[in-house]
This record gives sequence, structure tokens and C-alpha cells, in this order.
Amino acid sequence: MDAKVFERIRKLVYDESGIRIQEGKETMVAARLAQRLRVLRLPDEVAYLEYLMGESKQELVELLDVISTNVTSFFREAQHFDYLGRFLEEQARAGQRRIRLWCAASSTGEEPYTITICAREAFERARSSVDWRLLATDISTRVLAKAEAAVYEASKLEGLQESIRRRWFEPIRGSEPEAWQVKDELRQHAVFRRLNLAKPPFPMRGPLDAILCRNVMIYFDDGMRDRLVGEFHRLLRPNGLLITGLSESLLRIEGRFERAGPSIYRRIG
Repeated sequence: MDAKVFERIRKLVYDESGIRIQEGKETMVAARLAQRLRVLRLPDEVAYLEYLMGESKQELVELLDVISTNVTSFFREAQHFDYLGRFLEEQARAGQRRIRLWCAASSTGEEPYTITICAREAFERARSSVDWRLLATDISTRVLAKAEAAVYEASKLEGLQESIRRRWFEPIRGSEPEAWQVKDELRQHAVFRRLNLAKPPFPMRGPLDAILCRNVMIYFDDGMRDRLVGEFHRLLRPNGLLITGLSESLLRIEGRFERAGPSIYRRIG
């Protein structure tokens, strides 16, 4: 890939999404752009950049779709969901009847539906009737479409306990390869929307009880992370949860959050 084209792509992606593509990733970017070149029948990245600069915002959305990575699985970093389940059960037992949750990086839906499983089972343990909703957002329209469909090949469910798979998923008859769909009793609690984390302030008003923004802030610089943490603090209720990825560390949280566990924070004040 031409160095100047690579730098232009890097800047476009950063300016629009806050995602910082590391130097030396020309091969990765070229491989991901290849599918757009095929769709648009363009000869090379130079022609693509010219097309991108002359097109509407839609092609920029398509670019972000192919650039953003989507590595995810059900119950990934499981200790977070153990903690979230206990937290939600405590809130329900304490008499809270309205709970609002936000998954800030939905990807293809494995994380949001893991959250809904945790929430549903927590409220059942508390024997409590709770009005609860989950907002799940992502910058990629492609992965959001998959998340809303809630259909997963059997291989995606291999790590799940059999009891969870049987209770919360139903097989799709005649599918090849074998596929399962999240049951409607979970799906009805989740709303999926496109949202660009690099463009705060966000439209939701809050207060929220828990925000999960996991394994996405590693792609942002310190300034972007700090702005996000400030926005999360604004949206969370006092003592609300912020959960990030285990490989992520937050700076300048003093006075705003206190650590409650590995990459788990509670809002102060």
C-alpha cells in the first residue's frame, strides 16, 4: 500500500472514530480494504481514496466497518459477568425496580446477550420483578445487523454450559451448519443502535446502572479515553458500575471512580 494513502486512511479513521491504526499496519489495512475494492470494482487503494473523498458519508461508514476489529465470544473475561450478576442481584434485592444497562461495544452480539443472561438470572435469584433494558451500541452497522439477528453457529456456543445453551437459545431447524438463535425473552430486553464513541456527548440521558466498554479503549489515545471516562461518569448513577477490558487501564479516575475489581469501577458521588 502506498505510504501516503495509508497515512490518509489512518487520519480519516482516527478523525471519525478515534481508532488509532498503528504504524506498520499497511498489510492489514490493505487486506481489509480489498473487499471494498471488489464491491466497488476499483483497481487499487489510490482509486478507493479518491472515491472515498468524493462520496457521501456512507462509504466512510463502510470503511469503519471493515477496519474495526470484532473479536468477541460469549462470557469472555467471565469474572466481569460474575461481578455484574451479583451487583444486579443486590440492586434488585435492595428494592430497585428500574435498571438500565449499556454495552458500548456490541460487536456481533455475544457480549450484549451475555449481559442479558446475567441480568435475567440475577433478577430470578432475587425473586424480583424489574423493569430493565440494555442499550447495545457499535460503530459498525455490519456487526449490529448480526447482533440484532441473534443467530450463531453452534461453534460459537461450544464454550457455554449446556444448561445456558438449552435455556436461552433455540436451534434453527434445517440450518447448515447448525445454528442457534437467542430466545425472544432475552432479545426483547436489548436495543441495538449505531453510536460513535469518538463523538461525545452521547444522546442518552441516564442515569445508567452499569456501563460495559470492554476491549475498545485500547484503540484510543489518552485524550479520547479521558473524554470517554468523563462521559461515562456523567451517565452513571452514584455507585453505578463501569467495566472495561482486562487489558485496559484507566487514567485520572481519582474523584470519579473507585476500583471494585479487575477492570471494574464504581462511580463516586
